[in-house]
Amino acid sequence: MAGDFQEWSYRNVAVTVKANEKLKLFAGSDVSEERFNRMCEKAAAKLRDVEMTKADRAYDKKIDRVADKLVREERELREDEEEHSQRKREEGLSHAETVLSLFSSRRRSLSSSMSKRRMTAKAKADVEESIEAIAGMQKEIEELEAEEKEILAEISERWAEVAQDVSEIPVNPYKKDVDVTLFGVAWLPHHVVESDGRTLEMAGFEFKATEHG
Repeated sequence: MAGDFQEWSYRNVAVTVKANEKLKLFAGSDVSEERFNRMCEKAAAKLRDVEMTKADRAYDKKIDRVADKLVREERELREDEEEHSQRKREEGLSHAETVLSLFSSRRRSLSSSMSKRRMTAKAKADVEESIEAIAGMQKEIEELEAEEKEILAEISERWAEVAQDVSEIPVNPYKKDVDVTLFGVAWLPHHVVESDGRTLEMAGFEFKATEHG
């Protein structure tokens, strides 16, 4: 009978525990619901911060790479603008010399003036190309910053939901943990008496009060 009781306890006795399975947190009845919720919030916040830091560093690297390219392109733009200004001055001087040569005995080749114009046009195209590249890089940085903001908000919201994912689950003991330390059988005799056609069951024992009640 002791063995049967042990088997019954193993199969039928269970305790209910608070659980957040995603955080791998569990607590028994000795931990209040409020305290367990705080435990979940603290654990979720710690994991959230780790993930957010990782995401932040990844985006910082992406933004830094674009920012480095932007600095180089801005330096190149300044050089292109200086080159363009110089070419415009040279073209202006060349054009003026060509016009003056028409009124003097000294003739100046038009091919030299055309060459100066082509060099000026190329310098202008380089400036426009740099301006366009800079605008593209600035836009890329803005998009990366906006994307990072959305990712961080999503991470924060997701871990807040995880912290609230609390349930109660029944836990059965291992059979080896069910230990019957004392087992006995109590016999309380009764008498079955027939009286006036009725069957009565009467206790065949008597409890005696003691000084301790």
